[in-house]
Amino acid sequence: NRDYLQDIAARDPQIGTLLHDINTPVSFPDGYFDCVFCIGVLHYPCVDSWDVVMREALRVARRYVVFDCFNTYSLYSFFERLFYPRFKPRRYSKSEINAACVRWGVTIVARTTIHFGKSTVYVFEK
Repeated sequence: NRDYLQDIAARDPQIGTLLHDINTPVSFPDGYFDCVFCIGVLHYPCVDSWDVVMREALRVARRYVVFDCFNTYSLYSFFERLFYPRFKPRRYSKSEINAACVRWGVTIVARTTIHFGKSTVYVFEK
């Protein structure tokens, strides 16, 4: 969000920020970043295709991509569906993530589940 990026720039002008539509390619060359972080993004409805977003992140990453996703099956998601039935984030199962790794040609080098199983953070290596 624009306000958040302005706040970051005001706190430390040396930090570069970019406001960008996640559904379109970024203007950085292949392998430009050592590591790309995509945290707290893929569950939103504004993401047209998580596959396209991840392929773009992998394109601009030299070696690693870190991202999180909401888990399909967890105790947290069960109660979330029960108490907040209108909240419908995208959720991904382990089998979907594993199949995507094959499509993307990456390896999971680390993963951790947080918030009582709500989401998992993955580190992929190209």
